[in-house]
Amino acid sequence: MTQAPGRVFIIVTGIFYIILGVLGMILVLNTIVFGLLETNIVHDVVIFAQSCLFLFTGIVGIKHCNSVSEASFLKKLALVNIAAALAMSAFTFAILPQLVTALYELFSGLALGILFLVGASKNEAANLKT
Repeated sequence: MTQAPGRVFIIVTGIFYIILGVLGMILVLNTIVFGLLETNIVHDVVIFAQSCLFLFTGIVGIKHCNSVSEASFLKKLALVNIAAALAMSAFTFAILPQLVTALYELFSGLALGILFLVGASKNEAANLKT
């Protein structure tokens, strides 16, 4: 069995998605348990939802990294993550006017989403050749 051309892109970004998803969940749960009154609960819920999306994307990406038949689904998942990164950055800037945090979320989310999209697109191109 030959390896899909976008496999490495998807595996590496999938690992980062899993790490960020787990860290985000731990951060939110830690904030809720130890500092409920000192935080913005709406922002925590949105971070938790995005962390779940990251975890799902990472697991599905790693599971289907070598499958060219699942490339279109992975491509759609990458686009959802890019849109979520844009929305989360805007939401962070609107709710907690912290420009540095919003820009970090924007650039890190876009970088991972674009790299995941590149891997999925390479797999999809390989699927079209066969």
